[in-house]
Amino acid sequence: PDETRLRNYWKKMQELYVSVHGSPKYVVAGINGAAPAGGCFLALLCDYRILADASKCVIGLNETQLGMAPPIWFYGLYERVFDSPAKAERHMAQGTLFAPADAVAHGVVDEIVPIEDVTEAAIKHAQAASKVPHKAVSRVRLMVRAEKLSWLNTNAEKDADEFQAQVCSDTMQRSLDAYMASFNARKKK
Repeated sequence: PDETRLRNYWKKMQELYVSVHGSPKYVVAGINGAAPAGGCFLALLCDYRILADASKCVIGLNETQLGMAPPIWFYGLYERVFDSPAKAERHMAQGTLFAPADAVAHGVVDEIVPIEDVTEAAIKHAQAASKVPHKAVSRVRLMVRAEKLSWLNTNAEKDADEFQAQVCSDTMQRSLDAYMASFNARKKK
């Protein structure tokens, strides 16, 4: 990979985390497709996640399946949804992808609905959530998330260095090549 481009990409991921996770606004995700890795990350940034109840709609942080350890701030998002840190760690280490029923059972998503109802359900939930006084919601969000946000702001360069080193390693490059070959083979079927 182009190392400058890769680093810029990771900086954008960090900025996205700070922007959405640190936002005073309540955010709802409507997910109507597969959400592995980065897709799961985006969903976990949100306060409420609605996933389509369809076989193609798997979700999870599966980076370890490609030989990459996700950063601590990804883990912090998982830790918020599982009922124990040990389960969050186990599923992140295993790279578990959850089918809709398992995703809701484990708290990775909050609700599953038929695929054609995802957008309507997300809007309905956002409207209901908007009835809670905004300042109170904002204060709780920022109070609960301040420590993780501060960590990333303080450690952004070190985090980017670690990401770049992982992705540029020979092992990771071989893993990504194999994944892309398998992905392209599935697309052709």
